[in-house]
Amino acid sequence: MRNLLFLLFFTVAFTACKKDSDPEPQQVAGNYEVTRLALSDGTPDSFELNLPITQGSNSISGSLVATNVSGKPNAVTMRLTLRVTGQQPDETDLGEIELRQTGNTFELYQDNVKLGTADGRNINIDVSEQGTRLEIVARKI
Repeated sequence: MRNLLFLLFFTVAFTACKKDSDPEPQQVAGNYEVTRLALSDGTPDSFELNLPITQGSNSISGSLVATNVSGKPNAVTMRLTLRVTGQQPDETDLGEIELRQTGNTFELYQDNVKLGTADGRNINIDVSEQGTRLEIVARKI
């Protein structure tokens, strides 16, 4: 009897544990704070920034907004906004991004070119084209 109760206890305990589910594409949508922005092209214009930056009364920050695309459950549009004290925000439309699930993350594609990954909490874009590399790291807020 004691062995049966022991077995029953472990069976209940094992089946009661909640399994983590894979993220849904809709979970990628949301507002993100850009924490790293880098552009390298081999020229003096190359830069690496860990954001936000504040020096005195001046600051630089960035945000990334991912929005679900109506009728396309595996796609988002993305807009990058950089803010510098005393200047108008610089907005860049990154266009429509396809989400391809790979386990518990999504690979981000645009025109069959892999741009990076997302997991519903973080977006990492790392793309190179014609000698120029762009990196954007952002976390959901």
